[in-house]
Amino acid sequence: MLSQDYQAFMERIYHYEVPTIRQVQHYVNENDLSHRMQMVSRIGDPGLAFSLYFPIIAGINFRSGIRFLGAAILCEWMNQVLKWLLFGERPYWWIPEAELFSSNPRSSLILLEQNRMTCETGPGLPSGHVMINLVIWLIMADTISGKILSKLNETSPIRIFVNRLVWFGFITMHLMVSGSRIYNLNHFPHQCISAFVCGIVVIKLAYHSQGWMTTNSRLTCLIKSLLFTISALGIYQGLLAQGVNPDWAIAKALKWCKHQEWIHIDTTPFYAMVRYSGAAFALGCILPSQKVQYELKQSELYSLSDQGLRIALGILWGMVSTLVHSMMPRKDLNLFYALEFVLNAFLIVFIAYLVPRISDIIFKRDHAVLEDKKRKSAKNKKLQTHHLKQRTKIDNPIVDIHLRQRKNL
Repeated sequence: MLSQDYQAFMERIYHYEVPTIRQVQHYVNENDLSHRMQMVSRIGDPGLAFSLYFPIIAGINFRSGIRFLGAAILCEWMNQVLKWLLFGERPYWWIPEAELFSSNPRSSLILLEQNRMTCETGPGLPSGHVMINLVIWLIMADTISGKILSKLNETSPIRIFVNRLVWFGFITMHLMVSGSRIYNLNHFPHQCISAFVCGIVVIKLAYHSQGWMTTNSRLTCLIKSLLFTISALGIYQGLLAQGVNPDWAIAKALKWCKHQEWIHIDTTPFYAMVRYSGAAFALGCILPSQKVQYELKQSELYSLSDQGLRIALGILWGMVSTLVHSMMPRKDLNLFYALEFVLNAFLIVFIAYLVPRISDIIFKRDHAVLEDKKRKSAKNKKLQTHHLKQRTKIDNPIVDIHLRQRKNL
């Protein structure tokens, strides 16, 4: 159980931040920006990290795409675990409860406006949207700027302009996502700030550090991928053993959400676990394969038409997966979670393994032949170098004699 000192400390923070939430809602409503704020939350949905942003990044640069996938999986896992351990309240249920038990009601705590994006069922600390969107847009900015700027001179005005434009877009998107989460009553401001810090940690561990991508053992990869699920379930069971209900936030959502139809199973921590577990399992299966390892080395060499095809195929399958997800039966939760695991795993396999093979067929590439040509070319170069050295050894004495004769003359 949480200590009373921690609970009292968090209560003071919640009280302090309520006026900020009220000001954000007042500004957005006064300027008629509510629909835009909801749209930003939809664009920043963590599920789109796998079905939309992963195929885009992988299409631009396959190596960056796999690095992004690893970062997204770690981000989802870390967010779920921290939410279970930190017990963060959400404004849309904490504010009316604080109002209900306040000795001076309606003084500073007021029930603010809910919308269709409000009623998420997991705990609020840290913000999953802010955390995953920092990962998405930072890697997107790094991938795009790296692709464009690598062809330009370092002192080129165009390079400087593009670099600033890309990173300005990253900062703008991050601020908009944070603002939308506060406006929708999903999070308190400190939950968005903590998510930013956690996102930076994820980038350092999974995106900048690339050692985990080079492996030849499929068993090792699968064990590592399963550790995400096993550790999350272990924490869940550990909390239950301590007499703590990790699903306490679901009851709060059911009690305080304005409309029950606004509550979706997609926002539960268990659904997030199924999503990243399926992606991690698929990554563990395909990462050691020769095809994926070859793509990691060749990702910089593909043409714009090839990259466009890969992006289009990936987004198309992401849309198909989203449609299938909407049709999943939800009455039996165990069946729903099992089907979602398979769906998310196959999504990753299709984008990271099958799409490159389809591209090879369309562009008539045979990597076995290309590799054979490379080996023969390297062998020929070695032979030529060897023959040249041998000829030099034989010819040197004759050259020396001729040179001496010319000197004597």
